[in-house]
Amino acid sequence: DDQLELEGTLTDPSTTYSLHHGANLVSYPFPVSNTLYGAFPEVVSENLGGIIGEGVAGSHLGGGVWVGSLSEIDPSAGYWLKVDADDELTVTGSPVDPYMNFELHSGQNLISYPNSDNLEVTLAIPDEYELGFIGIISEGVAASQIDSYTWVGSLTEFQGGKGYWVNLSEDIDNYWFNYGGCLDVDACNYDENADFDNGSCEFPVDGCDCGIDCQFIEILYDSDY
Repeated sequence: DDQLELEGTLTDPSTTYSLHHGANLVSYPFPVSNTLYGAFPEVVSENLGGIIGEGVAGSHLGGGVWVGSLSEIDPSAGYWLKVDADDELTVTGSPVDPYMNFELHSGQNLISYPNSDNLEVTLAIPDEYELGFIGIISEGVAASQIDSYTWVGSLTEFQGGKGYWVNLSEDIDNYWFNYGGCLDVDACNYDENADFDNGSCEFPVDGCDCGIDCQFIEILYDSDY
């Protein structure tokens, strides 16, 4: 099969989706919403039979013509992509803001995961919101919170580029996912907004200041988060 190419901004400068024939639950977290045709141009659309989101859907009639209630791609939403044949879909661009806000309602929400790092469920969900989560479903996997901060099931982590049904006991305004970064103030890539240290700190070689022309050494270490 030919490789499908998209231009855009996702969680990583180059992200490839391995799509199988049938329904694939994915997210497409651009920093701004995109029209269906803008997000999936004709060369891609020809392999898409339809797209289903939360309460919306679109069907492809061929030749880049779409019909249905789905008119644009929301970066905070998850989507089922119905693919007519196995293929790969590659998206290139700059990282999206991992602190993207979500407006979540009680009950089932179909959302994206705007982070390039795969994170354990309890680490990805901020503590102040976790008790409001009843369960999480993705394609072929699921998890339930059976006690405070105790999860069981086949879904153990959130993965970038995947879509998720999250079942909530209450509305959550301005929800965000935790994300990791470097919390060492002496590092070149110090990130004061990171929620935990993920061991990604980079330090300059002796006699060299931080900068685009500087040769870095990467310090990898275990963090207890």
